[in-house]
Amino acid sequence: LLSLYTITYSIEEKNFVDFPEADYEKGERFIYGSILKVDYENRKLIINQHMDHHSQRVSPVLKVREDVVIILKRNNKAMNIDFSDLKAEDMFGLILDQSNMVRGIIIFV
Repeated sequence: LLSLYTITYSIEEKNFVDFPEADYEKGERFIYGSILKVDYENRKLIINQHMDHHSQRVSPVLKVREDVVIILKRNNKAMNIDFSDLKAEDMFGLILDQSNMVRGIIIFV
């Protein structure tokens, strides 16, 4: 399974791997929320989804793909982090693929 990602360069010439936006026509979804618990061994997140009038409720237990791209963002700076860096109470935006697996996560700090 090949995935396409974009290398993005910031003003400071530091780079990070980005991921494509959610493709709603292919059944992908973008959701907001916070992490309640991380199951590192089984690559699962237990989440509290933040809902608005456009949101579709998802399962609070999400499986994370092996090839997930995770971005840590603060103001106008960004960097990639690993699944092992995630922790409870992290605020996120994430993309669920058509199989309801997490393919991209943005952590906001």
